[in-house]
Parts: sequence; C-alpha cells; structure tokens
Amino acid sequence: MSIYSGFKSVSIHIIKVMGQILLEIMRALLKLSLFVAAVWVLIVLCIWITADSTNPGMSPLLTELVTTVNEHRITYYHNQDWCKSIESETGNYADKPSSTCGSDDKNKPFDAHGTQLFTLVSDAAKKAQITPIRIDIQSEHGRVTFARINLSCFLCYASYIYSPQKPYVTQERKPTDVRDMTGDWYYENTGI
Repeated sequence: MSIYSGFKSVSIHIIKVMGQILLEIMRALLKLSLFVAAVWVLIVLCIWITADSTNPGMSPLLTELVTTVNEHRITYYHNQDWCKSIESETGNYADKPSSTCGSDDKNKPFDAHGTQLFTLVSDAAKKAQITPIRIDIQSEHGRVTFARINLSCFLCYASYIYSPQKPYVTQERKPTDVRDMTGDWYYENTGI
C-alpha cells in the first residue's frame, strides 16, 4: 500500500505541476496573441492615418471610375449598410422602398440589371482603391461636367470633386480644406 500511495502522491504532484505549466503556457500564448493583435492594429492605424488621399496617382483612378459610371449612364450611386441604391437612364433601383434611400420615390427593387449596374460601380470603386458612400455625376452631351464622390472616412466628411469646366469652389459654410489635385480633381474635407 505504501508504494501505491507513494506512486499516487507522486502522480498527483506531477499532474498538478504539468497543469500549472500548461496554464502558464496558455497565459503566455494569450499575452503574445494580444500583443501581436495590438501591433497589427497599430500598423493598420498608422497606414490609414498617413495615407495621402490627394496623391496625384489617384486622379487617373478616379477618372477611370467616373468614366465607367458615365459610360453606363449612371447618375447616382449610394452604398451604405442602411441603403443601397443606383440611378441610371435605364431605371432607379434601391434595396429600401423609403424616400431616404435614393432620391426618387419611384425606385424599384434591385433586379438582375440593377444588381449588374451596382456591382459594376462597386468593382470600379475597388479598382480606384476607394470605398465611396455616394457618387453623383452630372453630364451634358455624354461628357461629365461635375462629379462628387463622397468617401467613407473616420472623423471627417471628405469628397473627391471633379470639376473640368471651372476651378472648384466649396459651397460649405464651415471651414473646409479643399486641395487641388491633378486632372481637374479636388479633395474636399469639412472635418467633423
């Protein structure tokens, strides 16, 4: 009995020690995981903060986006969680029937054509490396005369403005930062 109880005592002690070691390893892994996650968030935040929205390389990408939208005779695009809508010469589509989604009470639910148009603009925006909330296009005789691309950004109201006929002057009443980019593009930020 004494060998058995000694073996049992040693086994229990070994199990407790192994459990404590395993617990310490799990704690260390958890701390390491939290540290890696925090570093990753910091890196992404630094990239986001230092991203230059007025980089001249953006102008050709934005022009390509507006050209794609205009070629398909789309005048309005809205993409937010609570509303997705698109307006074109071939019809106005919205995922919500209310007048707060889209600018027309005659919006119809998305069908295959409406979905195709919406996807076309969404894909063109991804190619331009932006996530627009809204795109408004004005054109005459097939040429874009003015475009506003409202951006999704943190703590700001920012837009890309295309004004090929005259230099853009903001209509905002509060202080607004307007930066002239190349190719008749402007970046407008009204802050929060």
